[in-house]
Amino acid sequence: MSYTLENGYSPRTYDNILNELIGYVNTEYGTEYNASNFIGTNLYRLYYPAIQMIMNCENEIGQLVSKLQDYITYINSSIKLPKSTPDGLMNALQDELGVVSSIKPITQEADAGHLDICCDVDPEAEDYDTIKNNIIQKIGKYATTGLYYSGTETGTYTAINGQQFNISYALPTEKQVYVKITVQTSRNSIDFIPVENVVTNTFADNFNKEYRLGYDFEPDRYLCDDDLPWAASIKVEYNFDNGSSYDTDVYLAAYNEKIILANVTAEIIDE
Repeated sequence: MSYTLENGYSPRTYDNILNELIGYVNTEYGTEYNASNFIGTNLYRLYYPAIQMIMNCENEIGQLVSKLQDYITYINSSIKLPKSTPDGLMNALQDELGVVSSIKPITQEADAGHLDICCDVDPEAEDYDTIKNNIIQKIGKYATTGLYYSGTETGTYTAINGQQFNISYALPTEKQVYVKITVQTSRNSIDFIPVENVVTNTFADNFNKEYRLGYDFEPDRYLCDDDLPWAASIKVEYNFDNGSSYDTDVYLAAYNEKIILANVTAEIIDE
């Protein structure tokens, strides 16, 4: 069996085993067999079942090694990230409950010992009480001890010795953004120039795929040259009050701010 880091153990083929067998026979008995004149001999009939057994055995070993590699990968992925870290806690909520969350970074000494976590869930959902309790239990299970929690959504986590701990989390504060896109067409392009709503829909689709709670709003991230190959320049501006003044800089969002697309407009300048 051969081994590589990329493919692991690879069982030998029938031809590989047969040629190795012929080599041993020629060495042992001084014969000059090759594959074409060895097949059909009494020696071939004698060793053929053994070739089949070797092939089956190596195939099973290869499958066993592959499953072992998968198991080791699974174990490594489950232990490499402690649940009490920010990423560990957020991943646990995402992987086990499907809940996107965001944690406030500690930048002041006075905030030490506080866990401000925001969970992107709908409090109007029919099963919200169950969702809320599941979140409380996960936070209580995975967050470290000695923490003070903030947020409007509160509950109790009961430890294995019966002690009860008050846990809370915040709901997102929605911040509506109004986006204005200006696209200058390229005179070098022969691509079809679509109508404006294709541009706005592309921006909205990219935003919905890539954005999540806790991300800053980066206007240029959601529309690029690959999206509009016929464009010479793309300018994305935004504001939060639907006024006449727009900004193009990255908006640094708070941990509990959720950006909502209120409206997207586009202008295509073809001169």
